[in-house]
Amino acid sequence: MIWVLCWLLSLPVAGFLMGVDRRLTARLQGRVGPPLWQSIWDAGKLLGKPALRPAPRQALWAAGYLGFLGLAVACLLGGADLVLVVLLLGMATASLAVAGFIGPSPFSQLGAQRQLFLGLIYEPVLLLLALGVQRVTGGWTFAGASLPLLYRLPLFLPGLLVALLAAWRKSPFDLASSEHAHQELVAGLATEMGGRVLGLVELGHWWEMELLLLLAASLGYPSLGWALGLALAFFLLGILLDNLLPRLTWRYLWPLGWALGLGGGLLNLIWLGVSR
Repeated sequence: MIWVLCWLLSLPVAGFLMGVDRRLTARLQGRVGPPLWQSIWDAGKLLGKPALRPAPRQALWAAGYLGFLGLAVACLLGGADLVLVVLLLGMATASLAVAGFIGPSPFSQLGAQRQLFLGLIYEPVLLLLALGVQRVTGGWTFAGASLPLLYRLPLFLPGLLVALLAAWRKSPFDLASSEHAHQELVAGLATEMGGRVLGLVELGHWWEMELLLLLAASLGYPSLGWALGLALAFFLLGILLDNLLPRLTWRYLWPLGWALGLGGGLLNLIWLGVSR
């Protein structure tokens, strides 16, 4: 099937997108930047190194994080129930948080707490999106749409952008972990991870970013042009915001994330009910 081939290619494509992100970010900051395939080479080096594990069970939970995200991407590409996709994403978030809690570093444990905090912000938004899709198509998948869902679900776009920035570790929603220098938690929940364990987390990070881009693109279904345009717009906007906006503290993150995500989603559902 075509979706199986797309799933097999999804991870290397996500790694290439990470390379594009690093190159564009470098150009915005006046630097040359690494090669486009640098992220894939880095992940390969990590997977080839033995893991120095101060907490041996971290490898199990890191593998769970990667596995749940792989299942979520496969379910979305295969046209499965959107609620199942969101629940798998929630299991991945919980697995990554547990891997952080296991680490002995206080930076790792604080990053794990923030990871759960981020999940509480954007996963209810994704559940509302699934409800909105059901209201429009009559089912819990995108397959029943006759026109691009963007026409009926426009107010879900800000919430999807918040979810993408959080999953992609971009400012202003990069509280739990980040590879950038403006992260005050060093590497956050990945502080105690190295070698293969960190490689598994990095691959999961790729799939998580790609999953949110696919959800944004799905609002353009069944129009291929709208789908590609939305994915490209979200990708470029995420990079731009990361370089323009400072980080938020957790006190501001909750009201802003829920105002944009839950607020917009609830208003869209009310509009759908009134229009009927």
